[in-house]
Amino acid sequence: MEQTNAGGETAKRPTFLTVLCILSFIAAGIGVVASILGYVGMQAAENMGMSLSNSMEGMEGMQSMPGMEDAMSMMTHAKTLLIVGIVVTLIALYGVIQMWKQKKMGFYIYTGAQLLGIIVPIVIAGMAAFSTMGVLFSVAFIVMYGLNLKHMS
Repeated sequence: MEQTNAGGETAKRPTFLTVLCILSFIAAGIGVVASILGYVGMQAAENMGMSLSNSMEGMEGMQSMPGMEDAMSMMTHAKTLLIVGIVVTLIALYGVIQMWKQKKMGFYIYTGAQLLGIIVPIVIAGMAAFSTMGVLFSVAFIVMYGLNLKHMS
């Protein structure tokens, strides 16, 4: 847990930063595994002939239902959104690893990845991809990591 800084003295990683990093490691692991399983499952369903276009054909009459257009947009772009999610999570994970090493660069990488994780899905699938809880968690972790910047070099 200790790291030698430029002056030769050991700088101890604060407990708060350690806890944040561990939570982020766990979240990244769960997110990547879930996204990979989702992608593989969708690929398997397509290989068995259950394509998304076939399942959407019978839904024409349902398009007038509230929220159905958003749901269809998400279904149409699901594989792309899963891939984007994996990439963004891996970038954020790299930032967390750098913050674990108490490097400020990690904070900026993590923050950029979180912003990409909010903006890119909206660009791909529209406002159907907007998640209030996702934004709140992202902002909360950015703020909490920001409180630890004074312990990073």
